[in-house]
Amino acid sequence: MFEGEAIAITGGASGIGYATAERIVSRGGRVAVIDLRADTSRDAAKRLDPSGERALGLVADVTDPAAIETALRMTRERFGRFDGVVTCAGIRQSSARIADMPLATWEQVLRVDLTGTFLTCQAAARMFRAESTPGAIVNVSSLSGHSPRLGQAAYCAAKAAVISLTKVLSLELADIKVRVNVVCPGTAITPFNSEALQREGEQGVQARIDGDTKQFRPGIPLRRLAEAGDIAEPIVFLLSSAARHITGTELFIDGGESVF
Repeated sequence: MFEGEAIAITGGASGIGYATAERIVSRGGRVAVIDLRADTSRDAAKRLDPSGERALGLVADVTDPAAIETALRMTRERFGRFDGVVTCAGIRQSSARIADMPLATWEQVLRVDLTGTFLTCQAAARMFRAESTPGAIVNVSSLSGHSPRLGQAAYCAAKAAVISLTKVLSLELADIKVRVNVVCPGTAITPFNSEALQREGEQGVQARIDGDTKQFRPGIPLRRLAEAGDIAEPIVFLLSSAARHITGTELFIDGGESVF
């Protein structure tokens, strides 16, 4: 499905990003794993392909435009082509109601989760435009970009903006056949969410599944949290030629939570 193709994945060293990378490599593709730390990205690439032929570990802070542009360019130089990017890099917000939220919290979450996605998309768009080549971008937003969460104003705002950013970019790149889509996962069992799930404990996790009127959570009709692979497979589909006529789409992967 991805024979010879090259995909860059920010936040690709763990969780959804790594699960996506595994699937691309197993289907003949090549990946650049982009992470904040050199050892983390290098180790992830080695696990994906010990030979180093199909996986490259790169370091970049997605909030640094020069760094992310360099990482995507290095992907192109190493593999001889550039076919797509997945924007998995992001941070959580520590719970704080709007009246009590420090400005620094608001700014940090938006800078990483929104501006970081924008800068990655911008760098990718420039590469695609310069070479006039088709490709695919898949942004990772969240159910929180669609459904409000108490104490999560910065995160919800950032993820909602990523959805709008995706749709605008899908129009802007349609003329060169670059497809741009966004996935909106619900709660997934990944390192990204591990601290929150551990803090909530078994009772808190069950409340996410069953619903919680105090937290205005509707519950998950499929009765379980997502695993990283549940998110990775739809991402892989959207990157692939099987989705060649899909662009500007917002795909919820949440066990049905967004139905309510």
